[in-house]
Amino acid sequence: MKLKLWGFRVTKVSQTPVKCALGQSPGAFGKEEEDATAARPARGSWNVARSVAIGSSEADLVVPSGQPAQLTTLRANPKARSAGTPRFDMAASRFLTGFPFVGEYTSIEFQQEVPIYRICSLCGAVPSELYLTKCSHFFCPKCFGKLREEDDTFVCPFDNERSMQDQVYHDTTSADILKGFRVACPNKANGCDHVGPLNGLKEHLSGCGHQSVQCAVCMKEMKHQDVAAHLKLECSRSLQLQQQPGAIPQQQEAGEGSGLAGFAGRADDGTLIFTGAEACQISEVREKLDDVCREVKWLKENFAEFEAIRSTVRAVQDTVKNEMKKMREDSAIANKRIVTKIEKIQSYLKGRIDSIEDRFRSSKFAWQVNNFSKIKEQVYEGKPKSFFSDDFYVGIQGYKMYLGGHFAERDEKGNICLSVYVYITKGPYDPTLQWPYRRRSTFVIVDQKNNTYHKIAEIVPEDLGKELDHCFQRPRDNENEGIGYTAIMTLDDIDNPENGYVVNDSFILTFITCET
Repeated sequence: MKLKLWGFRVTKVSQTPVKCALGQSPGAFGKEEEDATAARPARGSWNVARSVAIGSSEADLVVPSGQPAQLTTLRANPKARSAGTPRFDMAASRFLTGFPFVGEYTSIEFQQEVPIYRICSLCGAVPSELYLTKCSHFFCPKCFGKLREEDDTFVCPFDNERSMQDQVYHDTTSADILKGFRVACPNKANGCDHVGPLNGLKEHLSGCGHQSVQCAVCMKEMKHQDVAAHLKLECSRSLQLQQQPGAIPQQQEAGEGSGLAGFAGRADDGTLIFTGAEACQISEVREKLDDVCREVKWLKENFAEFEAIRSTVRAVQDTVKNEMKKMREDSAIANKRIVTKIEKIQSYLKGRIDSIEDRFRSSKFAWQVNNFSKIKEQVYEGKPKSFFSDDFYVGIQGYKMYLGGHFAERDEKGNICLSVYVYITKGPYDPTLQWPYRRRSTFVIVDQKNNTYHKIAEIVPEDLGKELDHCFQRPRDNENEGIGYTAIMTLDDIDNPENGYVVNDSFILTFITCET
């Protein structure tokens, strides 16, 4: 059975709201994400402008209709997006908060562009953690806390959009993302030309000699590295003391000598008469002596009481020692029980972690295609329109994608068939992911009556060859060409009530990915 590969250039003409799946937060992520969304075509009908055969390959694929599936690619044309997020000078100096590398609200000059989704939309600071609302604005913890309502909801000050608590995404990855960004030393204005990674700034500042300080002698401001030379060569007060080393001590000695001479003169006749300051000083000394005498008397009276208290304290200490010994013995028994409980909890948590890891290795996105009767009516009228899923992520902080489909192709018998595609779009986590995308991807249609799954198509990137490898590379523009299958299942098979695919005017396509 042959798989035919086709390329289409298309234009989308309507738009649906964008939501995230697989536990991811909705909204755009910064300038790169905003530009990607801005250039995304609206997800509505496709106007096929041209089609060109780009090759063929051999493969075996069993589909419910028994007809060969055709693997195709789709390229979408860009369109503009309305602005809603404040614009910042990405490479300007910014205040940092919450980072272990620098002090709180230190002004840092970045040497490269800081992503807008790492900047508070309100105060412009770069915090170590951010809150993303459903209207795609970012707030630092302080701004978010001040704007939070009493009912735990959040009203955006830019567009009055209200976000519930479970609609706000808490991002704590800024420290890891920005730690390698190159920044200038805060002492750049003083002549320091150091430029290095953000996480090395604290170490640099500990030895940077360009920090502004003040001379403790003359109060002149200067660089820290110049203080020693300033004291030796420039400081006016320091030089004055060096030039007159004996001036002050001699003056003090002269003053003291004159005072002693006068005191001796007044004592020649055996009578001392104190006046003025001397009398006041003697009075103060007498008062202090009286205070000391009273304290000594009080200590003598209370010495016996102090001895009794000391004996009581010793007895209490002995009691405490005995109790602590008993507690240690009891705690040893309790610790045994705690260790047993901890081991049980660890075993349980390990099982949970293994389960979560398995879930991340194999991601699943269920796409419910609604209004099937309307889609079918448009097809029979000769005006088929394409339909698209919301954005979703493959795994936590993974690849960003969306799905598309339409009923426009026909099989060899002339039956109208379903075609499905997957599109890799520009996402906020692209720099941390491995490229090209190499996960095995499978399209499955759900029998909703019997709750069973039927595999209808599978994409293995490594088996498709170099001519389609560009579909799985990291997106340079807004999104890559779509990759998928045409004529995988007839419209009649999907609409057949015996198959159980359509329930309540909708059918479900499940997109499953796993590591190869």
